[in-house]
Amino acid sequence: MTRKLLFFALPLLLTACSNSSSPEKAVQGYLKATFSGDLDTQYQLASAEDRAAWTLEEYKTRQQDADQFRFLVKDSTSKVISKDVDESGGWVTVETTGPDMTTLARDFIGMAFATGLSQDKNTEETLKKFLQEKYKNGVPKTTTTQEYEVVKEEGGWHVRTGWAEQKAKEEREQKAKNLAALAKTAAEKGDIEAAHTYYQESLKQNPGDSMVKYEAERVAEKYQAHQQLLTYKPYLKMEGLKIEMEDYGGFAPEAEPHLRGKIRNTGTETLTDLTLLITYRDKNKQAIGEKERHLVSSYMDRPFKPGFIYDLDENLKYDAPSEADWRYTGVEIASLKY
Repeated sequence: MTRKLLFFALPLLLTACSNSSSPEKAVQGYLKATFSGDLDTQYQLASAEDRAAWTLEEYKTRQQDADQFRFLVKDSTSKVISKDVDESGGWVTVETTGPDMTTLARDFIGMAFATGLSQDKNTEETLKKFLQEKYKNGVPKTTTTQEYEVVKEEGGWHVRTGWAEQKAKEEREQKAKNLAALAKTAAEKGDIEAAHTYYQESLKQNPGDSMVKYEAERVAEKYQAHQQLLTYKPYLKMEGLKIEMEDYGGFAPEAEPHLRGKIRNTGTETLTDLTLLITYRDKNKQAIGEKERHLVSSYMDRPFKPGFIYDLDENLKYDAPSEADWRYTGVEIASLKY
């Protein structure tokens, strides 16, 4: 909603070009059309590049919501104070007296908190009524200075409105939104590589999206860990893995199965984290349960250095689905960090 109010506070964003006999008249003609809501004249006053962004009807549609707040700027005035122009284009500096948007925004925010405006289904109408009543004796004003770029084309002077850049920005933002949606879906499916790629492409299109940046950073951490796993996993050699039954000599009612063997670090990296995934399988070797075993952790202060051997002795009874159902196990490196 405040963005719609800013529309009036910053006529620089709504400049237009017109076939006019001078740069000054082109800018003043556009500003007069802005204050009065003459969208046809605004559009005619835009440069050819800006008019190429939207048709007149598209431009009018975009201004429908803002038009209901036109009363805020109808009494605004402007005057040219300087220009720096050659035969093809340049800049015109204008002093504009119009709504003090700092005051309007403060009043609006206060009203929104006091009345719970965000819960109002007719937010725009409520805001309009509030502003009309609040400023029935006049809108608080301030004077600002703006520079407007002008170009000479089509037999007259026109104002560069920035519509072309605005359209390109909106297209980038929409593309970024679509890519972020693909990234979220990929992440939910566990495809970290695809999620990472989509998020990075999304941020290229719209680097300022803080929510996407946050999600991208989270996925980037997982992606880095995944890449480390793929790269270093071949250097971790599992040797002599087997299940052995151990009798505790009366301390347990029956012998319990243990997974035993060795894991050898044959690479050159010192691991600060190493986690195994043990999968329980039935007689048909279908997975029916699993457990993670953290062999090395940064909290243990015992890194797994190159050449070191980890002696594995894992009691499989605990966390098993049931003693009767599982028969076989699968073992793999679930995660690592160095």
